Amino acid sequence: MIRGVKRNIKKILALMTTMCVCFGMGSSKTAVADKSSYEQAIDEYQQNLDSLKDQQKDIDDKLSKVKEDKINEEKNQKLIESQINLVEKTLKELDGSISELDKKIDGLYKNIETTQKNIDKQQKEIDTGIDKFKKRLRAMYLAGGSESYTDIILGSQDFYDMLMKLELVKRVASHDNDMITELIELKTQYEGSLKALNTQSDECKKTEQELLDQQKEQQSQKTKLDDLYSKSVANQKKLEEDEKNFNSQSEEINKEQQEAEETLANLYATLEAIDNKTSTNNGDYGYVEKTSFTWPCPGFYHITYGYGPRWGTIHQGIDISSSDIQGANVIASDSGTVILKSFTCPHNYGKSESCGCGGGYGNYVVIDHGDGFWTLYGHMQDIYVEEGDYLEKGQVLGAVGSTGFSTGFHLHFEVRYQNVPYDPSAYV
Repeated sequence: MIRGVKRNIKKILALMTTMCVCFGMGSSKTAVADKSSYEQAIDEYQQNLDSLKDQQKDIDDKLSKVKEDKINEEKNQKLIESQINLVEKTLKELDGSISELDKKIDGLYKNIETTQKNIDKQQKEIDTGIDKFKKRLRAMYLAGGSESYTDIILGSQDFYDMLMKLELVKRVASHDNDMITELIELKTQYEGSLKALNTQSDECKKTEQELLDQQKEQQSQKTKLDDLYSKSVANQKKLEEDEKNFNSQSEEINKEQQEAEETLANLYATLEAIDNKTSTNNGDYGYVEKTSFTWPCPGFYHITYGYGPRWGTIHQGIDISSSDIQGANVIASDSGTVILKSFTCPHNYGKSESCGCGGGYGNYVVIDHGDGFWTLYGHMQDIYVEEGDYLEKGQVLGAVGSTGFSTGFHLHFEVRYQNVPYDPSAYV
């Protein structure tokens, strides 16, 4: 869009160059036409300036939005960072819990190993007790066959034998009872120890699995948050690039605006000058030409300084001046080609010594008219032509100023032949 405006400005500048070449062809009708062209150029420049202002507003709105988005993105990043920190803290705590549980499980496995050894020992004791009980039963069987304790007592030969058998039965019964009780206790201890260890093992494994599930969930959450943070950082980078791009566009538009405003100011000044000095035709002022050369500043014919000695040197031209001559049109005294242009002096005011610009001429133009004749126009405040331009006689080439070594607003005009200055009064 900015490039489009630049193209329009270049078109307008081309139009202005053409206008300046055509301006003041030698009649008041031409001046009126040029005024219309200037007004058209002003309208087009104003439209482009309005377009630039609209673009500037659009860029400013985008910049404002980008800055707002950057602030929101920074807040979003901080929120994600706090969530990541919380998840990392939770993961650290879970790692600690899992580590402690692993230690507990390792201890439990050691207890299981110890208990298993005790169980194995108990199992051996049970097996040994059962073997002893089997042997005793076998001994009883061998001693009495299939007879019961009652049969053993009733089969006594005498009272003493009965007492001995009763004591034996009593002792055997007590031993059997103790053995059975011990075997039952061993079996109960075995089953209880095994059940307790299995229960603890299952609970530890269950707790560990729950912690691992939580760890997996938190790790998944962290992965998502890391991804969100990476996207936020990428978005932040893009916003910064957009801001940089918009700032660059804003600077470019500002520069274009300044150039357009300066050009508009010059156009308005030129238009005002045209309104003040409508005609560029010397005949409209009653001027009669002496040669093929015409007067270089139509409407202003007072010579303040002529050709000849001045201030210890030779004044090589004539100075044309008047109280209201500033901005007056300067025209080509005859048809020819612009061979030299100097437009580097900003010192457009009266001065008592030379500012050094343009070798004392300030802003000036030299035209080659052929056959060895040149003309020079000095101290101008504006120049509308370029080197290489071919000008028709009477075409406007600039405006009267006071640049260079000039004590006040006037036009310095020279006529040269073979680059030797001659008195312009003999030609105009």
